[in-house]
Amino acid sequence: MENQPPASGEARGNRRVLVVFGILGLLVVAALIVGWVYLFSGQDMTGLEGRWRDPANPRHTHQFRSSGDLDTWLGTLPMARFATWRRDGQHITVRTTRGWDFVGQLQGGTIRGEMLIRDETGAIVNKTDTVWKKE
Repeated sequence: MENQPPASGEARGNRRVLVVFGILGLLVVAALIVGWVYLFSGQDMTGLEGRWRDPANPRHTHQFRSSGDLDTWLGTLPMARFATWRRDGQHITVRTTRGWDFVGQLQGGTIRGEMLIRDETGAIVNKTDTVWKKE
């Protein structure tokens, strides 16, 4: 048996199938990349945009970052980054390296919760009801 070259219409059909599968493959890869970026690009910032302030301690302001960092200012002076935050639904948890943490529930333009004061061993020594309000 002799190998015969495929008819020209058959070769074009094979190329079209390969092109279609190539395009579909690229679309699948692009969708996977977009999904990965969406899932791992940062925390949900819905409702946390802007600056927040405790009316009882108005000198300090805080700003949530999608990276999980919390920026803090004393008046107009930025403080070194020492706080991180996490979110579980409307539950917001702020952890610091400065001896205090904040745990609260997001309710519109306020976060109501408790300021937890810790000693050098990390044990909670005081809890204070606290409200942060969005500016």
